[in-house]
Amino acid sequence: MRLALAKAKTVGIAYVGLKNTAHIGAAGYYANLAAKDGFIGMVMGNDIPSVAVPGSRGAVMGSNPLAYGIPVGDRDPILLDMATAAVAGGKVYAAHQRGEPIPPTWLIGPDGKPTTDGNLYPHSASLAPMAGHKGYGLALFAETLSALLPGGAMTWQVGSWIFDEMSKPSRHNAAFLAFDVNTIRPRAEFTAQLEKLIDEIHAAPKADGHDRIYVPGEMEWERRRLAMSEGIPLPSDTLGKLRELREFGVTLPTWLA
Repeated sequence: MRLALAKAKTVGIAYVGLKNTAHIGAAGYYANLAAKDGFIGMVMGNDIPSVAVPGSRGAVMGSNPLAYGIPVGDRDPILLDMATAAVAGGKVYAAHQRGEPIPPTWLIGPDGKPTTDGNLYPHSASLAPMAGHKGYGLALFAETLSALLPGGAMTWQVGSWIFDEMSKPSRHNAAFLAFDVNTIRPRAEFTAQLEKLIDEIHAAPKADGHDRIYVPGEMEWERRRLAMSEGIPLPSDTLGKLRELREFGVTLPTWLA
């Protein structure tokens, strides 16, 4: 992303493809790098298939992430980081381990129909695509920009960052795009109009039981500030896994012991 920003500062809009790497972590982190520098940033990646597509009986696409960041003057950037699956696979694992029910919109069983059996994932069930055919379309777009365009591995050519040998690259790929607002219009005009849009969204009529409407990233920035001052509450299953580290001679902090 820093390379894309350097190029965009020269030519206005830049694309950088990254291939034959490993899991890149949170795509939104890199989109935020651009937004903090005053650029519109977009990040996409691909993964080994784990997501069904409309009409399939198994995984066809990865849960290919898509993230964007938009600078908002002195405010927190608008920031979205999402998988193109209905839910991240980690949430399926966590819910199943905690004994919580799996919603019928999360998984597609081996017969191509929705299932609530968390035992089936990932070997016999696939994640459902986000918003049906729309999520499938976005996943294919992410595959194109992150893997096809730079000539990287696609779909089943990509390894698993969970199950494969850790010493080998998993051949993941990613795309980083940066847009210099000043190339297209004066930044001050852009920021003023964007702030007006955000204020308009905030002022929209609220549904019953809701006293606030958020723009993407707003809730997360507030939670981050709260976590920085008060810490991060961990779910019981995570605490249990951390306590298992005793078996390996790890000395646990007093709050965990």
